[in-house]
Amino acid sequence: TPTRTAGAALAPTRVIRHIQMIDAEVGWGIAYAAAEQAAAIWRTTDGGESWADATPAGITLPTGPFPGMLESVFLDGDRAWFAFPIEGDYQSPDIESFFWHTQNGGRTWDQIALPAWDTEAAVFFQFIDDQHGWFMTANYAGAGSSWFLLSRTQDGGLGWDSLMAEDH
Repeated sequence: TPTRTAGAALAPTRVIRHIQMIDAEVGWGIAYAAAEQAAAIWRTTDGGESWADATPAGITLPTGPFPGMLESVFLDGDRAWFAFPIEGDYQSPDIESFFWHTQNGGRTWDQIALPAWDTEAAVFFQFIDDQHGWFMTANYAGAGSSWFLLSRTQDGGLGWDSLMAEDH
């Protein structure tokens, strides 16, 4: 029976909260560091035996005991997107928000503006290729009221068209 030697493990202070394997070897994950209370993007190329931090240099992902508002799409081993708000009043729908896109497994990332959204809202986005994606927010406002926004890009996120917006 062959024995397996574990590769370099994810730092013990990091816990993977989301994982998406592309194939038997390559995958992506979102890990949280308990000490810093922050999130990071991680990538494996050896079936999960070791993980490398693929977070864009110079940015800090959401913080707090349960950092949220980090939405991701991992299309394949090279192409990935993630989004979260980076500044503004957390009660305002006019928060400056961005998503980051990589085409080379996280070695470099491009930052692209997203439509404004309220960070109290649930956020969903999906890309089916490098050009076509959808971005939606939805929030229950209480007393039977809710709102949502659905936008589409056909140019890789450089421009967004509002498809539906509802406030009732």
